[in-house]
Amino acid sequence: MGYDLVMLTEETKKKIGFLVLIIAVIIGVLFVLFAVVLNRGTITIEAAAPFTIEIRNLKDISCPQSPCSAVVAPGEYIIILTKQGYKDINYNIEVPIFGEYKKEVKFAYVPAINQVSGSDLISAKFSGPVLKDASLKDSKIFFDDGGKNLVYLQFDSANKKQTLYSQPNAENGNTQKTAITSFVRPLSDYLIFADLTNQKQIALIDRGNNQSTLYLIDLAEKSRNSLFSYPIISELKWLPNSKNFLFSARPEGQINQSLFLYDAVQKKPVLLDLKTTLKNILPLSSDRLIAATGQMITGLASLDQSQGQLVTLGENTATPEVQPGVTSQVASAPPITSFIDYTISGMQSRLILAAPDFSLPESIILNETGHGIYFQIGTKVYELIFEE
Repeated sequence: MGYDLVMLTEETKKKIGFLVLIIAVIIGVLFVLFAVVLNRGTITIEAAAPFTIEIRNLKDISCPQSPCSAVVAPGEYIIILTKQGYKDINYNIEVPIFGEYKKEVKFAYVPAINQVSGSDLISAKFSGPVLKDASLKDSKIFFDDGGKNLVYLQFDSANKKQTLYSQPNAENGNTQKTAITSFVRPLSDYLIFADLTNQKQIALIDRGNNQSTLYLIDLAEKSRNSLFSYPIISELKWLPNSKNFLFSARPEGQINQSLFLYDAVQKKPVLLDLKTTLKNILPLSSDRLIAATGQMITGLASLDQSQGQLVTLGENTATPEVQPGVTSQVASAPPITSFIDYTISGMQSRLILAAPDFSLPESIILNETGHGIYFQIGTKVYELIFEE
């Protein structure tokens, strides 16, 4: 009888051990199931594909499509979102258990300058339109903004006056000139800037008698008015869809020329704080300009982090700093070129790109997409895409 009791005890121990083993296996399976399958959260990013999600110290996820998701254990993470040609974006995030961290992201484009290969056709655009009427080759000819029309002064034998004419820029014999207005006093030193397509205006600058006087001829209103005079007026550029225009002039008592906006509503010039040539200004609208300038730029903590940030344009040009103990001809040092997104109404400047390795271009022109510019330095043509 005592033997049976001992045997029963051993059998019970075996059963208990087996039961414990089963429970341990079940717990292990549940743990693995929880750790591998159930203990999970999701990171989901919506952005313009392709891009990459870097989960710091864990893994990188390539995202050819959007939205893009990564399955991770619950917890805190640092994620870095990267896209070629755009600024990296960093987030400190927390992924809940059985939950999802979801974020919609817009990458900020990083403007860059690239040399254009096979740029002969682009280089030709910098030289401007070509006169097609050979009979006018010896005349002082001016093109309108698009280069499709010509404007010029010519003596009219019928009314015995110097007359302003316009005509399409076409082959000789295929055009008919239109008389616009006449001048009693002949003009010998003058400039003409025409906008015959949009606002139908012509600005004629009479530079005689050591004074420049600007006459505005409005073809729609059939009017001619003397707007203002300066010792020198050298350039003018029309603004799209506006009666306003930009011009470069030297005010009385000044040595250098300045840029002005002519406000057609207020009927007066407004001095701008932007200093460059009008050839280095590209109007995108009546209130927005893209400009290349050599002005000093202030208000920046770091040029590398300043793209798109508001900056202040200084009075002086930006030149490389002179290192202590190094002889340098600072006066002859070329200015540091910066490309600016300029708002006329508030005179606000946002830095597109600082380009210390480039000299100031002679001119800039719009590229085919309307979101970038071409500029030429020597024989090389470069493209700066300033926005998507």
